[in-house]
Amino acid sequence: MRGKRKATASLLLNSREPLRRRTLTDLLNEFEMLGFLVCTNEALPLREAWEFFSQWALGYWYAAEPDIAAQRERDPTFYSQYDQLVRKLADYEGQQLTPTKTAEDIAAFYKDPDVWREIMIFEAALDSEQVSKDPQNANKGNGPTGDGLPPAGEARKPPPKL
Repeated sequence: MRGKRKATASLLLNSREPLRRRTLTDLLNEFEMLGFLVCTNEALPLREAWEFFSQWALGYWYAAEPDIAAQRERDPTFYSQYDQLVRKLADYEGQQLTPTKTAEDIAAFYKDPDVWREIMIFEAALDSEQVSKDPQNANKGNGPTGDGLPPAGEARKPPPKL
């Protein structure tokens, strides 16, 4: 997913025209699947989805919003699971903040072009080869999957503050 996020972020930062490219579709489809697992199948609890994916799921949703809207004009069910996920994550994130924010506050924050652009700049700079191929060092400084992410509960690059 890391390589897809990097490629998609670069496209979103460097293109003004609607992105009907496979790179964007591949990443959005992964978030659609995540939405299914969280919202429909309930195989993954919302708290864990929020902990591990919220910044990216929300950031990419709003960065790709024009492209998603164009696809949903042709088929309103397009990315419906991802849409549900975004709403649930925004609501959950708002509940975690002090003072509490509404889902609308969270959405407005992520819709701000400066916010999603900052997230995309960070994502475009990802080094997809950062994870060591050496099994003894595979998880040093990484999450339990060796994907280059910090372990749960440890700092990840936060978006700008609300």
